Amino acid sequence: MILRPSAAYRFLTCPASISREKDAPQTTSEAAEQGTAAHWVCESILNSIKLPIPGDLAPNGVEVDSDMINAGYDYLNYIKDNIGFENMEVERQLSMSLIYDDMKGTADLIRYDGEVLDVLDYKYGYRTVDPLYNPQLELYGIGAIEHYNIKDLKTPVRLHIYQPRAYHPAGPGRVYETTVGDLLTKAMLYKMMIEQALSNGENRYQTGDHCTFCAARPNCSAYITACLNAVDFVGNLNEAEINNDYLAVIINNLQIGQKRIESMLTNLEETAIAKIQSGELVSGYRLGSGRGSKVWNIDADQVIAIGAMLDADFSKPGTITPTQASKMVDDAVIKHYITNKPGSAKLIKDDQSIARLAFKPLK
Repeated sequence: MILRPSAAYRFLTCPASISREKDAPQTTSEAAEQGTAAHWVCESILNSIKLPIPGDLAPNGVEVDSDMINAGYDYLNYIKDNIGFENMEVERQLSMSLIYDDMKGTADLIRYDGEVLDVLDYKYGYRTVDPLYNPQLELYGIGAIEHYNIKDLKTPVRLHIYQPRAYHPAGPGRVYETTVGDLLTKAMLYKMMIEQALSNGENRYQTGDHCTFCAARPNCSAYITACLNAVDFVGNLNEAEINNDYLAVIINNLQIGQKRIESMLTNLEETAIAKIQSGELVSGYRLGSGRGSKVWNIDADQVIAIGAMLDADFSKPGTITPTQASKMVDDAVIKHYITNKPGSAKLIKDDQSIARLAFKPLK
């Protein structure tokens, strides 16, 4: 069984997720697909491959936008200022055999100059991730130590997180400094925790924010129970007890519950969409289409040339979007160069199905 560092926080906190996820159907989301495309943009920029422009399609079919490209160049500048390009390895596959024979993952960037080891993880989502005591980053660090065969335990290790879209007072790039010796000590701890999880962790559940991306969520009674409990209050509360301190606690707990409920709802909706697309019936629901988008059906240089003929600047750099262009010139002039891209599948309540259920005979 292959264990991925990207799921480490989850399976170290909830050992049961290892076996439950193994048999669960793998789903994806729009946010995950965007993240994959954003990583491709960064890799292309760092490796000086064909530089992406707005409107290009990433290998997973997601349209590249200006936000991804701007974030990619900011990422490039962070590396230039804090790590350096010489001897860097981008999208490097690593093995953590010190911990578990089949633990493998791909680090976004690693670099070792003989004195300092740098490991960087790029996160395009909005959820703030801390580099401090981050299992995924630490496991990549351990894999990089194996990769470079670093023997000196005092060698400094810098574990970086770069998040262009998650606000943090310290900025989008943050670093946690440790040593090879400290990481190898942590490797022994992780090795013990994983051995215990694999030997007797099938029924050891623990819910929390690590459940957000767990593929087993739709069929996990512990997770569903925790989410449903988040909308219920058990106990008695005297109005006189609601002081400012307790008010803060209530708000914090409800915010946690809101995130769990939203996460559960999103995952269950994705599961229902997949079932309907495969031909199954989910009573009371049908598929609709989310909001579509307009994309150019011609190359970027042609878009810019058409703008120039119309006395309009369609460069951004790259190109502006069709919607932005429509605000500058007559729609009728450019409509032949625009394709309407349908939105992603969306789960919609089918009132007719619900009505029919009301008249379904009891068994």
